[in-house]
Amino acid sequence: MLFTYQVTPNISLATLNPKLAKEHFELIDSNREFFGEWFGWVDNMKSQQDSLNFIQSRMIKDSSSQSSIFHILYDSKLVGQVGFVGIEVGETNGEIGYWLDSNHNGKGIMIQCVKAIMRYGFEDLGLNRIVIKAHVNNTRSQAVAKKLGFTLEGVEREATQLKGKFYDCHIYSMLKSDFTFLNCLSSDNLE
Repeated sequence: MLFTYQVTPNISLATLNPKLAKEHFELIDSNREFFGEWFGWVDNMKSQQDSLNFIQSRMIKDSSSQSSIFHILYDSKLVGQVGFVGIEVGETNGEIGYWLDSNHNGKGIMIQCVKAIMRYGFEDLGLNRIVIKAHVNNTRSQAVAKKLGFTLEGVEREATQLKGKFYDCHIYSMLKSDFTFLNCLSSDNLE
């Protein structure tokens, strides 16, 4: 079932939709160099059909688990993707993955989207622990985790491979108890 969740007046999250395969591919293609610096999957996205295949396969996976990936819409335009990259039914840990069009970085969009996904994970899915993994040189991704109050747990050595070379990742986590406490505080600094 397709639905949209309004995060802010300008930002919404929408369940993956095959009708957006063309825009999905065009967004990836126009950010190929930018995304390719951090994500190996970019090289596999060579056509609109690849985006359609991803969306359809992810929709099947999401329906058989508690994980969910969402399109990020800014002023009703597709600008990125965010969600849980894998949670099996009954698990209490989830990992958030995300990417955003380079032209929309620095506007607080991802902070708002990840915060919405955290709320979904803790409140709706009943997760106890959420993780963000970020390439050790991806300071923008690390900044999202830090700004939202995630704790740096350490470095996962050679956790990702990109263009034939292995790279370390920082592992950030947040527990439900941390999130509950942070929600009691003012969220003014998260905008």
